[in-house]
Amino acid sequence: MSDVLQLEDDRLKLVDYMNLKLKLFDLNNYECTDFLVCPGKPWNVCHFLTNDGAVTIPHRKKIQIINISGKMRKVREFRTRLDCYGIIMAANLLAVTTGKDQHCILILDKNGTEIRTIRETSYESESLFGPMRIATNASKTVLYVSYHNGNMLVAYNSSWDALFTYTDPEMQGPAGVDTDKDGNIYLCGYNSD
Repeated sequence: MSDVLQLEDDRLKLVDYMNLKLKLFDLNNYECTDFLVCPGKPWNVCHFLTNDGAVTIPHRKKIQIINISGKMRKVREFRTRLDCYGIIMAANLLAVTTGKDQHCILILDKNGTEIRTIRETSYESESLFGPMRIATNASKTVLYVSYHNGNMLVAYNSSWDALFTYTDPEMQGPAGVDTDKDGNIYLCGYNSD
């Protein structure tokens, strides 16, 4: 599984990268209630409307919009200019990380039109390479991006100004980032011992 998203109705949306599927699990009985084949190895998922969400397919440079009311179904898809890994909805825009493809974050509207490109320059001496995952705080005012090859986390405000960076000598290849309702930040080091 490359990503998990808990929905408001006690269901989990799982991204099964190796089996090319999105899966819905009911947390009351822990059963898979639906799945959708998603060719091209889906990577990350976000939720942005009552019944809609988006899933990234990095190596095909595509984002699919998925409806989860009733049976899961693809509503539409759009291409991105660069690889698309992490995705989140903030301020009615999609923020998408590009991994090693130009090491930036794309800001898109809901139709896939690119609004802005964020390439971190405030910390030039600290090799910010490979933005992979993105998360936000509960109020969606701070965004957290893990830089896999830069071994750090960068926090941004909603204008994409860098607020702070976090590094840890034992953190190698941060690939996952998430937050909880209490304001805690969780960072997963893919290559850490």
